[in-house]
Formats: sequence, C-alpha cells, structure tokens
Amino acid sequence: MKKKSDKKFTGKGLSNALTYRLMMILNLTFFSFTLIMLLLYIVGNYQQFLDLTQKIILTTLSYTSVFCLSMSVILAAETFIKIFTEKKKAKNIINLLFLIAVIIISLIELVFSSTMNFVSQGMN
Repeated sequence: MKKKSDKKFTGKGLSNALTYRLMMILNLTFFSFTLIMLLLYIVGNYQQFLDLTQKIILTTLSYTSVFCLSMSVILAAETFIKIFTEKKKAKNIINLLFLIAVIIISLIELVFSSTMNFVSQGMN
C-alpha cells in the first residue's frame, strides 16, 4: 500500500500556466491602456488640449505600444510552441490569433505615435 506522501509534486505545469496567464493578463492590460491613450489623444485634438499634454500622451503611447508589442511577440512565440506541445489546441489557436491582432494594432499605434511626435516637434 502506497502512501500519498510517496508522490512528489513538482508543480512545473502549474507554475508555467500561472506565469503564462499572468503575462496574458498583463499584455491585455497594456493593450487596453494603449487604446485608451490613443482615444485620449484623438479626443484631445478636438478638445484642444495643450501642446505639452499632447506630447506627453504621444510619448506615453509610444512607450506602452513598444512594451505591448515586444510582450505580444514573446507570448505569440510561446503560444505557437504550446500549440504543438499541449492538448488544448483550440484555446491556444484563439490566443495566438488574439496576439497576432495585438501585434498588428500595436505596430500601427507605434507608427502613428512616432509620426505624430515627429510632426509636432517639427512645428516648434
């Protein structure tokens, strides 16, 4: 008769899943923040925010979109590997499609904010 204490729990699967989930939630948070900053910039143009405020919004949008883009690329690579190593393929394929959409939108936001920042510096 075996005791329950004979089984060793490594916890690797739990740790990897928790880390992956935490990074996906953090990525979703930064992606939401970039969308809010883009919306704030667009509203600021119509509400005639100060130039300094607009530059701060654009700079923040640039940095957060770079961070979100780099985190999405890393998570997409990890998800691509998880498609072949885990049994839950449908969930991982949906995550991969979401991450690809986040990569594309973050890249567009990065180009937009960098272009607007460049144009606004040329006016002064």
